[in-house]
Amino acid sequence: MLLAQASPTASPALKVTAAQEANLILGALGWIAAAVLAGAHQDFHDAQKKMTSVQAKSYRPIAANRKVYTQLYTLYRTTHDAFGGVNKSSDLSRVMKDLLALKSAAHA
Repeated sequence: MLLAQASPTASPALKVTAAQEANLILGALGWIAAAVLAGAHQDFHDAQKKMTSVQAKSYRPIAANRKVYTQLYTLYRTTHDAFGGVNKSSDLSRVMKDLLALKSAAHA
C-alpha cells in the first residue's frame, strides 16, 4: 500500500508501507491513538514513529509518462467521487473501456 497519495504531477517519491493491507494501516492508527491516550507515548508523532515503518522501496514518477498518469488519475477521481457519493450522477460506463485502451496503448 502506498503511504501517501499524490497528484499525477507530484515529483516526490511515494513510499510503501511495511503492512501490505490497508485495513492493517487503519487498525494501526487506532492503536497509535490508544497508545497516546494511555500515555505510552508523548504525542501522535512519537507513537507513529515508534510503531510503524516503511519499506526501503519507493516509487518516483517517470516524467515521460505524465500524460498516462493524468489520464489514470482522472479515471481514479471519477470512480472515487462516484462511489464516495461526491458525484452521484457520474457516468462510469466508459471507465473500463478507457482503462483497457490505456493498457492496450502501453503494450503497443
